[in-house]
Amino acid sequence: MNKPGRKIIFIAALLAVLISSLEKTSAQDATYYPKGNPDKWNVSLTPFFWIPWSNGSITSSYISANFNKPAIDLLKNVEMAFMVNAELSKGKFFISPTYIYNRVSSEQVVRTDKKGEDALVAAKQLTMNIAELITGVTLPVNKKFDLEPYLGCRYNNFKVEVDAEGKLDSTTVNETSDFWDPVMGLRANYFPHPRVPLSLRADVGGFGVGSYLSWTVAFNGGYSVSPQIDLLAGFNLYGFDYQSKSDKDRYVGLQAVFYGFDIGIRIILPKRFKDPSIYKKAKKG
Repeated sequence: MNKPGRKIIFIAALLAVLISSLEKTSAQDATYYPKGNPDKWNVSLTPFFWIPWSNGSITSSYISANFNKPAIDLLKNVEMAFMVNAELSKGKFFISPTYIYNRVSSEQVVRTDKKGEDALVAAKQLTMNIAELITGVTLPVNKKFDLEPYLGCRYNNFKVEVDAEGKLDSTTVNETSDFWDPVMGLRANYFPHPRVPLSLRADVGGFGVGSYLSWTVAFNGGYSVSPQIDLLAGFNLYGFDYQSKSDKDRYVGLQAVFYGFDIGIRIILPKRFKDPSIYKKAKKG
């Protein structure tokens, strides 16, 4: 089984254990809170399917030496992309880890011969693993709106593989690099209706510690189909500008923006109170 398959199985197993353990200890409330009872510990887990596009370039001293190109365009064809977000909260405090996996690839003609025919064709693949941990406080503005400033860190790992085939020979180039970014940001939550969550999040990071600059912007809206399940959809952007020495003591850089739609399902534990005035049954006839 490949690595992405093992990751998905592990996440699914973790989710099953979490739901089983918390359902046994959960007690029903008498008031509906869209984000869960603030007087209790609340846990949410949200797997997302992400459909991203990309824009940017990869620079590498080894790629430059092998293909005589200072930079290659960032890959276009998405093979797999998903995100998993979790959150633990009580009162005004929250802590939230996120994991993102993204793999994209493309094929590009690197050189042509004097007749204009393909002399060297490169198949490129970029694999990214991103892990983030943020913590912050919830500042209520009114019953429907709150602001959540936060601080945290984000780990980025990327691997570039280039397999080039020419008329006379072929070669393979691998570059791997990783970096840590401090991040600071703000999340705004708005509930026009108790069953309709809207969220806008933005942060910046890097500041020369890992990357020169990194940033995210995300908007999600959804609908609460039950006291335990929210369906979500939105748009997510992630960009960064990074350059450093790779693990083979050569310079490697990645300037990129990933952006696209996401679809997710949020599971909230313990269950929120099923207020009959909010979860109204459809009238017959």
